Amino acid sequence: MKIQINSDKQIPVHEAFAAAAKADLLRALRPFVARLTRLEVHLSDVNSDKGGSDDKRCLLEARPARQKPVSVSADAATVDMALASAAGKMKRRLATLFAKAGPRPAPVKPALLESTASARKTTAKRNTTQGAETIPNARGVKKKVVYRARRKAWPKRGR
Repeated sequence: MKIQINSDKQIPVHEAFAAAAKADLLRALRPFVARLTRLEVHLSDVNSDKGGSDDKRCLLEARPARQKPVSVSADAATVDMALASAAGKMKRRLATLFAKAGPRPAPVKPALLESTASARKTTAKRNTTQGAETIPNARGVKKKVVYRARRKAWPKRGR
């Protein structure tokens, strides 16, 4: 996972701060590191030189593999507090996102892919030899009769 830190001209980011921020983010998001491709941190000063409470903003944008980016933001009095708050929000957001997606699929070995492809071919040959019209799709071969039956069962709109 790549971590990129961006800031505006009001917030100086030194190498020591960047290293500490990356370590804090990795510690907070440890369960999700394998599923993320990139994490962008945007630090900004909300009202420039004026000061006040909730003056610093941290926006985190996580990019999960094969999914849309997810972002959260947090305002606080200091950059460190804003970063910690945004990291906590991102942890909860990613936990929800990945819980809805379900468990991670196990990696498929190339030998299993070849045997599955050959099984599809034999199924297709068997179905075509029986005389039924077939349509190939991602899950294998499906009989055209099933499509026709489903189409007839659909409710008619506007009639």
